[in-house]
Amino acid sequence: MSLWRFLNGKVIKIKNEWHEYLSQSYYFPVFYQTFYLSKPTNSISRDELAFLFLIIQAKYLSYFSLHRQSGFIHEHYCNKTSCYAKTLAAVNKFKQVFWEHSINYSKETVVALLGFHLYHEIVIEILFEQIPKQLKMKEQYPNFSRKLEKCLYELKIERNDYKQISEKSLFYRYFLILSSLISPVLCERKIFICLMTDFPLEKEVALGKRIYRFFANTYNIEVIYARRISSFIYSDIILVTRIDPVFYKEHATKILLIEADEPNTMLEDLEEFLSKTNY
Repeated sequence: MSLWRFLNGKVIKIKNEWHEYLSQSYYFPVFYQTFYLSKPTNSISRDELAFLFLIIQAKYLSYFSLHRQSGFIHEHYCNKTSCYAKTLAAVNKFKQVFWEHSINYSKETVVALLGFHLYHEIVIEILFEQIPKQLKMKEQYPNFSRKLEKCLYELKIERNDYKQISEKSLFYRYFLILSSLISPVLCERKIFICLMTDFPLEKEVALGKRIYRFFANTYNIEVIYARRISSFIYSDIILVTRIDPVFYKEHATKILLIEADEPNTMLEDLEEFLSKTNY
């Protein structure tokens, strides 16, 4: 591609900011020297090789060794590059808006954000990745999505360079990165499921754990046990193994009868019940 651009008179111009970064980089001279010694690159300009160096770093940073990743991050930090500044701004904004969740940032998170921002610093008009035409994220996780949109809104107000990236691209990429740190389900409305069965306590607790596992990535479930009147009065769904006519009359819309020996059927019935009630 670089040779094609050169042969067709297309010249890459690197911003002054990147010249300063590259002049301080330990890795770019090694990259430049390696490519310069190969015959096809004799006619390729330094700016073109600088562009290749930055594009490779942006798109494939996560594939480098951990030592090399740390080196690139350190260079961006020392040179206070704009892509590093945006990465730091995003991390701080996530902490601020999602304050009720404990967020433990890993090197993989920083690498993903830094690579994304670096790519858009260099090639603004080309999509970083193929974004699905039909995004279901906002429908599946409305509360999580609203919080993320708040992050993006505030970042665009605080930093003008965020306006250069399309909102759809920002939302999609940030959603993928942030959801690896916080389960989107945890931001959604909590659904209280009360177990009021004839099972022994051990079996009821095992059933509760099974419900948690089954709906871990789809609903924010809290399983409670009918030990007090408030347990079933304020619950959203009550699972019973037998129907009491008086109790059923008072809580008909909440009650779901389950079979003692059919746990899989129970989970399927519960899933259908949840979908019908639009939780």
